[in-house]
Amino acid sequence: EDKANPHADLVGKTLCELARALSEELGAGSETGDRRDPKTVLKHVMPSLNKSVDRLGIHGRRETIESFVLLVTRDNPTLVQILMAPRHPAFLVLMRMLAESHDKAIVELILSFLDDKGAPSAILSVASKRSDLGFIRCLLEKIGDRPSPLLEHNLKRMGAVAWLAAGVEVIERLNDAEQHSAVKLAMLSRTARADAFSLIRQILTDGLPAGRVAASEALNEFNGAEANALTMAALGDPEPQVQA
Repeated sequence: EDKANPHADLVGKTLCELARALSEELGAGSETGDRRDPKTVLKHVMPSLNKSVDRLGIHGRRETIESFVLLVTRDNPTLVQILMAPRHPAFLVLMRMLAESHDKAIVELILSFLDDKGAPSAILSVASKRSDLGFIRCLLEKIGDRPSPLLEHNLKRMGAVAWLAAGVEVIERLNDAEQHSAVKLAMLSRTARADAFSLIRQILTDGLPAGRVAASEALNEFNGAEANALTMAALGDPEPQVQA
């Protein structure tokens, strides 16, 4: 945090590398005989990171935020405080990392909030705006075939899902189960009805079997000539569940 220290950049880089290494150990469940349990190490590390993150407005070292996000859990008071306070010095830096990072630990942190009844709106905003395929696949895997009531509650709180509005290329790259979950997401979130219908039409016309089944079920929510025509066309689908 010492701006005058000539080694500050190197220390910051080292801090991030150590945090990433610890994050990987935690994810792998490492616990070998002659080494300390990574969970014990984390208990010693987090108090210092919490304090340094709170002092970001003074020292301006983004590395402390990056290291913090790699290791933090959703119930961390400092994290919750930042997410609920847009004027916090660390808010914008934190939000950018949540929006852009492909680190497994950070993606899992975002998705873990979907199981929290009081999930901050800032997190739901990030989840709805991310359009990178890796994150999309993780989100759809979490939704699965039958999302839990709590997960449904948070999906309903999400705004328009950015990639669903122009998701032709994305949908083509999703597997059977992911297309099924994409329909669930379109119908549960506050995605525009026109965009949701476009997604259903695409999947019902060119999608994989499980996706087409979910799309045919979702047609119940739509009226009008286009929905009627799509329903009639679905009667000729080779999948019996779609016909039904």
